[in-house]
Amino acid sequence: MKVFQFSVAYKILVIILLLLGQVTLAQRNNVWVFGDSAKILFNNQSLSVRSNARATWGSASISDTLGSLLLYVQNERGGNTRGIIHNGKDQIIGNGTNIENSSLMHSNLFLPFPNHDSLYYLFTLFQFPFNNENGVYFSVINALKDTVGEVLNKNVVIMDSVFPGDILMAVKHGNGRDWWVFWRLFDRVNYVQQNNAFYSVLLDPNGISNVQIQNIGDTSFVGGYGGISFNKEGNKMAYCDGVGLLEVFDFDRCTGILSNPNIIKHSCYPNCFINAQLDVEFSANSRYLYVCDWGDTSYINQYDLQAANINTSKKIVDTFFTGNNAEQPCSVKRWLDNKIYIAVVDSSSSHFPYFLNNAYTIINTHLAVINNPDLPFPLCNYTRTGLYLNGARTYIGLPNNPDYDLGSLVGSPCDTLATGLQLHNNATTNDWLIYPNPANDFIYVFNTGQPVFGNYQFTLTNVNAQVIYQSETTNPNELQTIATQNLPNGIYVLQITGENKMQSKKVVILR
Repeated sequence: MKVFQFSVAYKILVIILLLLGQVTLAQRNNVWVFGDSAKILFNNQSLSVRSNARATWGSASISDTLGSLLLYVQNERGGNTRGIIHNGKDQIIGNGTNIENSSLMHSNLFLPFPNHDSLYYLFTLFQFPFNNENGVYFSVINALKDTVGEVLNKNVVIMDSVFPGDILMAVKHGNGRDWWVFWRLFDRVNYVQQNNAFYSVLLDPNGISNVQIQNIGDTSFVGGYGGISFNKEGNKMAYCDGVGLLEVFDFDRCTGILSNPNIIKHSCYPNCFINAQLDVEFSANSRYLYVCDWGDTSYINQYDLQAANINTSKKIVDTFFTGNNAEQPCSVKRWLDNKIYIAVVDSSSSHFPYFLNNAYTIINTHLAVINNPDLPFPLCNYTRTGLYLNGARTYIGLPNNPDYDLGSLVGSPCDTLATGLQLHNNATTNDWLIYPNPANDFIYVFNTGQPVFGNYQFTLTNVNAQVIYQSETTNPNELQTIATQNLPNGIYVLQITGENKMQSKKVVILR
């Protein structure tokens, strides 16, 4: 009941501020938490009080629609470490430790659960040689639970016994509500199984769809490093990896289909095991690509996607003559101001991870910034020390956040939702959310419509109408948990009865 009351008041406040012109909905990316306690509030280009983060590898963070930090997650260097989820007050949320996210820069990704104010999905990657936990996972979080937050369902397997590359990103569906989530896999042990497979799922109000596979582009070893980025309109994807492959695809936000691969290869491809392309980002006008090229000599490169020969259009924006791997550009990300921010790590043996309190340098205490990335180099106005981190330090990763505020694809066949501010799906009637669905060991049931009162009954039946489970509650607005670990795979029906009304929901058990 408290969750519903808070969400309604919250939405009313958002509407009032919108009408007053004091806020926009482009706020979920407002706060970045990463590195050694770095925390940026972008709306005023200043830094808040330092966070509790020590994300030597990757991180992700998400704010509410007013720009206040809700959640952040970190993972530290080393294959046997596990992630930790904090709330916006730097508190570890309930059940928020031991998250399977041991990868590199792109092992975490928060997404808001469509049509719900307090529930969030966290997608994670676990990659460590010879570890039987390798795979792709998700967890479900109630960010408002007891004002602290709680992981309701943790480390649920999407794909197990596979070795993911450090490649994970999402983009809004053309309806402006749902999400496409992409990742890639590679053969870490033998480097013999080349592939061109892109894996994806759709996150919608019913949960996560079955995994889809698209085989497109050049066949390569993929590599353990790399990144995926979508342009500002969400209709193009860029991909780079640790063996020197750079590709650009057209992307259909309605169908989730990639097409028209444009293959750009590093000069050392396909054997770039020393020079790894770690991350890639589009300029806001989609003309230029910026790539972090990591090796004994490292570079920030710019490619012109309108050039007759994209490969030869490469311009070196910055060079790091590291020799001993001391300074290397790693993560590159465009923010809503259309500037591009780059994490450059000081990875010398004495400084990485930053064990020493005096291991502060001009590099690791700043982010590099490309102020005008829509222009060719050198007009793009790059500075290596563009944003001071106020005493915090960066490691290799920036938050692996998608463009949370990309709108619907207006005029497309999938632009089927009502326009304007969506307060709630079916907010004037009762509607019940079941997640995860397909389910494994448990399902959770929550009323996402107006509050209901009185006795409610939950009855789960199989396809033969046999009653498998039944319970009653006098608190129907609270989260309901139903154990399904002993049920065989199949389709079931959950009947929810109360207030002289009955709703039926399909439940799929799949292991």
